[in-house]
Amino acid sequence: MSACEVSVIVPVHNNGNNLPNIFHDLENQTLTKFCVYFVDDASTDLSELLINQAVQDDNRFFYIHLAENMGQSHAREVGLRHVTTKFVTFLDADDRVNSKWLEKMYNSILSGADISIVGYDMFENHLGGKKIQGPTFSNRILRGQDEILDEWLHDTQFQGFLWNKMFRTRLLIESKNERTFNWLEDVAWINSFILQLKQVNIDSSIQYHYIQSRNSSMHRFLDPRDWIAFAILADQLQKISHNGSERIEILSLYRTIQIGLMYFSQIRLTDSSKVKMNKKIFIQTTRIFLKNGGRQLNLFSSSTKIFLWLMVKTRFVVIFSRIRVRLIKIRDFLES
Repeated sequence: MSACEVSVIVPVHNNGNNLPNIFHDLENQTLTKFCVYFVDDASTDLSELLINQAVQDDNRFFYIHLAENMGQSHAREVGLRHVTTKFVTFLDADDRVNSKWLEKMYNSILSGADISIVGYDMFENHLGGKKIQGPTFSNRILRGQDEILDEWLHDTQFQGFLWNKMFRTRLLIESKNERTFNWLEDVAWINSFILQLKQVNIDSSIQYHYIQSRNSSMHRFLDPRDWIAFAILADQLQKISHNGSERIEILSLYRTIQIGLMYFSQIRLTDSSKVKMNKKIFIQTTRIFLKNGGRQLNLFSSSTKIFLWLMVKTRFVVIFSRIRVRLIKIRDFLES
């Protein structure tokens, strides 16, 4: 383990079908001095057997077993406790990576960055499946709080997930992370230390392949344990808004609304009355955004602005959020 320069944390829950691909991708990394912690979140398939065999074959692989399924966020936290390297990254067990995934992030972060980012693409169900339109990446070095926050709040290249990023381990260990939910938990984690960042490097090369499944947390109704997510994220973003320019304040409101639109579209109509406080936060935030110049930045499409106006006027936040998503899906289908 002393030869490790980078740690990779891989949460696993019934990912036996893709684990051979994960082993292959990791074994073929051009950067070879790394350790991998497979955190088995109480899998009931062949994951344990497959990982233990891989551990026997590669001394850079380590197996951690959790007796109870607690979710990906908790599994990552457990994995982090074992990390002793200066740098750490994450890999989801249903995704794929290129051979230079680690090398690109490692070389980039060595230039003095707190976080290095590489590009990614998205596929439905498996690598080679239908390709999903994703962001366009460009090589950038973000320096200073306002520049970093501007990119983070815009949610374009510096986005709210861990797997296409390498971090200085101390940031994650020292951060206060709200790990009580499993919806946009990565955003909450990055929010908790975003103000400490001095430099973020972005490499435009596509190194990570995100495989989107129908069981993704972004394609299901929220579990009651996740209802608290929006309030926590909104509170974090409000605190961030106090640490930048007027533009950062408006962008913090924008990001809160953007998250809210996703959140309420995943709430059942029958549960609408159970998230009243979150609806109140969302409506107040939207009013402030529209009143304080948010419209001038053209951050939302014309159709979304109409939906926001309807939500503020009627307070039917869940209904209109879900109608909006349905219309977007119809539009995407017609354009495909």
